[in-house]
Amino acid sequence: MSVEIFRVLVCVKIAAVIDGEPRIASDGLTMEPQALNWDHNEWDLHAVEEALLLRESIGSGEVVVVSVGGERAEQTLRWCIAMGADRGVRVDAELFEPVSIARCLAEVATRESPSLVLTGAQSVDGMHSATPAAMAGLLGLTHLPFVTEIAYSDPTGTAVVLRELEGGSFERVKIAVPAVLSIQTGINHPRYVTLGARKRALASHIDVRSVSPAAKAASRIRSLTTPASQTEVQFLNGSTTEIAESIRKIITRTVD
Repeated sequence: MSVEIFRVLVCVKIAAVIDGEPRIASDGLTMEPQALNWDHNEWDLHAVEEALLLRESIGSGEVVVVSVGGERAEQTLRWCIAMGADRGVRVDAELFEPVSIARCLAEVATRESPSLVLTGAQSVDGMHSATPAAMAGLLGLTHLPFVTEIAYSDPTGTAVVLRELEGGSFERVKIAVPAVLSIQTGINHPRYVTLGARKRALASHIDVRSVSPAAKAASRIRSLTTPASQTEVQFLNGSTTEIAESIRKIITRTVD
């Protein structure tokens, strides 16, 4: 992938959040639309902010935001433009399977030739973190998840990245770019979006592209169910000694 200028491609989405009690649709595969609220994915906004900070530190470049979805996705794209992104791209497809989304994003990345591809570490609705890894695999690029710091120097063709590991440990890695980095919350504080910036973003052009013929899913949902309630409540009465004895019997019965 050839890189002509410093360009960061940031993958964003508008995420579905369950409003109140979950309600499964009659097809058994989706949620009732009335049970969902839609909002910008929190992790993605941190990725956009990090792209803007990188552009500012270098002093030039371009931040492009891309989303796979219907017209609703343009709400998030325009919010990111209001934050300071230069352009927005929407792949016109209602896809929810991570690999099929990754195929669409990889096609956009190939056309844009970015210096870096940033994504949120995960999405509030999917919570699988599979899309960035799949996209990196399709592009043949390095992928690092849970990134908490990026030091980028354009002339060297490398970046030094700090990422979070299990148990609260951190790892500092030097990688060749382009690369796909999944951004963790806490890396920065997404900037305040003014009303004027939001109004200007409403008038900005969104480049709408057709879904890739290669956007084939690697998995499918067989069924969707709500978890069965298994909560049992037992009130214990009596003196402190009697209650302690009752607890002992319950624990013993559970262990046995």
